[in-house]
Amino acid sequence: MREVQVQGGDTLAGIASRAGTTVSKLQSLNGIRNPKLIAEGQTIKLPVNKEVQNVSEETA
Repeated sequence: MREVQVQGGDTLAGIASRAGTTVSKLQSLNGIRNPKLIAEGQTIKLPVNKEVQNVSEETA
């Protein structure tokens, strides 16, 4: 399983877009009820597939 740490200004929608997945999938994987309530420094699990970009490098 891949992970990314939430940076200031990140949204779950933005992370999902960069990771090639959906907000719903990220919510399910991470037990997130409200996608607007993520915190800087929070670790988000990403689904593993061949199309996933290296999100951690893009958000650094």
